[in-house]
Amino acid sequence: MNPITKDRNRTKTSKLFCAPDADVSFLSSDNVLFKLHSMHFRTNSEIFLAPEDAFVVTEAAQLSERAEILELLFQFVEPPPESRNYRYPSVMTLKVEIFFALAEAAEKYIVYGAMSTCITQMPNMIFFNSFKVLNHTVKHGYWEIAENAARRCLEVESPLEEATSTLTSPGVLQKWVVYYNAWRDAGKKASVIFAKNMNGACHIWAHGYTKYLRRIDKMPSLFTLICLPDAEFETLNPCKIRNCTCGALGRNPQFLPWLTEIYALPAIVPKLIDIVI
Repeated sequence: MNPITKDRNRTKTSKLFCAPDADVSFLSSDNVLFKLHSMHFRTNSEIFLAPEDAFVVTEAAQLSERAEILELLFQFVEPPPESRNYRYPSVMTLKVEIFFALAEAAEKYIVYGAMSTCITQMPNMIFFNSFKVLNHTVKHGYWEIAENAARRCLEVESPLEEATSTLTSPGVLQKWVVYYNAWRDAGKKASVIFAKNMNGACHIWAHGYTKYLRRIDKMPSLFTLICLPDAEFETLNPCKIRNCTCGALGRNPQFLPWLTEIYALPAIVPKLIDIVI
């Protein structure tokens, strides 16, 4: 039997999108057929904007996405048959891989509802999936979310290893490595400034803070914590000596000039959008 014929014999039709009067159809990468109406694509997806006579049923258009992704995507395009008070499907409980595959398909085919829904959910996924969020948002130009994700990526254990395996979109890995190294450099400069000026500081606080700064080389995001308002600065204070004022270091005129110098260091770290590869 011809391999093409054999594959067609294995084709299944989606139970959700199987309209008998469909005038456009799509075949998933795992041979599931979706039958839909072109009028919905003209209002919900820019990629399918075309003159009416451009939608002529000859054979199904082959798409590279799996059926489970397309079934979600098409629900943002065409309400399922016999649906009432229809709402877009929730993406909050999707498995991570499914969510990002849907988000990518939404951008690829410019499906407005799916694009908006997915990108609205992205900030909620930064804490546990920062590199995946970064990979998607840099690729598609959502820079505010990308900046937040990049900062969170600094906190991940073995960030360079995860970056190498996850940041697969063109140019994203290179941008983030520049960003990562900029934070490391800023942290090292803070360590030098502190070492030169810690005479007169509480020796317990100085010792603890020095150890803290040295860890920046492996986890650059730690440096962001030293650039806090003085009220929050006290939470970093390792000193437990009664009446010691080292927690209020930022209010001590003796230390204020060089602390101000440290606080200004984040300004040397470029934003992702400004990093040119």
